[in-house]
Amino acid sequence: MARHGRLFGLLALAVGLYSQVYAQPVESLPSDVKGELRGPSELLGAIDINDFDRLDERALGARREFPPPAILPPPQIVYRGDKRSPKEIEAIGGFLPSSEVTPTNENNGFSLYMHHLGYKLVDGKRVTAYVSTTRFFGTALGYANMASKEGGWIYEIQALPHMTDSDGTLLQGRKWRNEFEISALGGISWSQVKSAVQVPGFKTTGDYGAGFWSDVTVESFKQKMPEKQWFNNSNYNSTFDQFKASPGQPQLAGWFDSEHEQYKSQEPWSLNQTKTIEEYYMDFMNQFGGHTGPTGAATTGPSGSDETTGGLDPKAEEDKLCLPEGPGKPNKYRVPEDECRRTVWQCVFEQKEKDEKENKKITDFASIIACVDSKL
Repeated sequence: MARHGRLFGLLALAVGLYSQVYAQPVESLPSDVKGELRGPSELLGAIDINDFDRLDERALGARREFPPPAILPPPQIVYRGDKRSPKEIEAIGGFLPSSEVTPTNENNGFSLYMHHLGYKLVDGKRVTAYVSTTRFFGTALGYANMASKEGGWIYEIQALPHMTDSDGTLLQGRKWRNEFEISALGGISWSQVKSAVQVPGFKTTGDYGAGFWSDVTVESFKQKMPEKQWFNNSNYNSTFDQFKASPGQPQLAGWFDSEHEQYKSQEPWSLNQTKTIEEYYMDFMNQFGGHTGPTGAATTGPSGSDETTGGLDPKAEEDKLCLPEGPGKPNKYRVPEDECRRTVWQCVFEQKEKDEKENKKITDFASIIACVDSKL
């Protein structure tokens, strides 16, 4: 759990601060991006590895032959296929990045492209700062279908602005053209989950009357599987209903292999070369605590008025701790700003976990400051 704390702590500061324009979920499939489904790397043991490799090759060939994806509007609703039950997900507070090591600039853990590839380090450990979802129910169904012989679960999730369009970020540089991924920075809170349904395993698209997984809609699934019961999450935060995901964020692409070196000199990626990927990642998350959203739209209400911190402005409190005390001066801890902010997020996450057990809310920042003092 410790390795996820710094990432999931981002949600403790960000969730509840969002104010975006309402958008309807997109359920229609662009005609130019159909294809086979690539299975998630964490489920490799549940399917035929040889067949999986062949699917990868077909997807790779399609990426080379087809133009960049049609950029769809940011969705309000996204889906995730997972082998774990709602009780398991709720027990850990939501969906955490499946990272076995702490993401850093050195291991490319903040690169959305590396997450897109399912890349692993030389020791075989996975590193990522993101959680995958998809804009299409059927794509999530395909993932859940491969979870095991018994199947898995599909989660209906309310999108928030810390979730970004992977296709809109990678454009022609994407390797898989059939995932329609919306990537969540830092994780997904359990309070974002609206409902879940258990699905059988090892079905085919034909069982659902479709040619491709992404063609299967919620409605067609209910027609084919009327006996399947949907479970509503009683802890869903309905104030999230007004939100949607963010569009693509090219600064988070993080091209790092020789094949994609060319993209660093092409727009839009060439416009974002002055900072590290980690710095761009932190900047993107920090915007949720200010007075503008990630797309520059003005927010409504004070930036700190959320259920996690009451009437506090967590961004302002964080700035007091981590910004330089003056021109040419360090912050009070004499550590780099990004290190200070990561420590604050870790402390907020730890305090939030503690307060949730005691059914309390963070009402002042004193406990957070004390925690940061002890760590720095």
